[in-house]
Amino acid sequence: SIVNIAGNLLAVFLGFGLAGVVTVTAIANYISSGLLLRLLRYEHGVLHFYPGAIRVRMEDIKEILRVGVPAGIQGMVFNFSNLVIQSAINSLGTVVMAASSAAFNIEIIAYDVLNSFSQACTTFVGQNYGAGKLDRCKKTLLLSIAEDTIATAVTIGLVLFSGRFLLSIFTSDPQVIELGYTRLLLIFSAYSSAMASFCCWKVPYCFRCSRMSSNSAL
Repeated sequence: SIVNIAGNLLAVFLGFGLAGVVTVTAIANYISSGLLLRLLRYEHGVLHFYPGAIRVRMEDIKEILRVGVPAGIQGMVFNFSNLVIQSAINSLGTVVMAASSAAFNIEIIAYDVLNSFSQACTTFVGQNYGAGKLDRCKKTLLLSIAEDTIATAVTIGLVLFSGRFLLSIFTSDPQVIELGYTRLLLIFSAYSSAMASFCCWKVPYCFRCSRMSSNSAL
């Protein structure tokens, strides 16, 4: 994200336009993939990548398809909704398009903080569930929610406090800055609603499922 945002600013500043922004995004993805592959190849942790050990097994392919196809369909629906939203934004004119694009680059900072705790929680819960330690799964979930809520709230507060200044990095048009700041307010309000609904519905559901798993194990 840092390389992508910095590269986008540099591309716009140097006058490369849309082609420069797209190129920088692709380069940032390549850098991220390369760093991850290098980490898995040379670090001697729990996960390690051995190129010579790559094999194709039908059992693994079936399991990947069983999980991957529904996830892929979900992603397609999500991306289609984004296309509809982007089409509606484009119909409002270039000022709204510029404001939305600038605000998105700032919004993604808060999203990365929010998503990082989710990924960490998924990893720890998966490890503890595999070890049969369901009590630690509950503890991990509650700690992740608490820490995520605090970190995301602080990040959103900082972004909103400096939102107009951050938007001014991308543009000097006052109308674009105000519209971009309005988008940030609306999006972060949705973040708060999503977090509240998750705590009220999803967490009790997870606990019910964990109790059912414990009973089945017993």
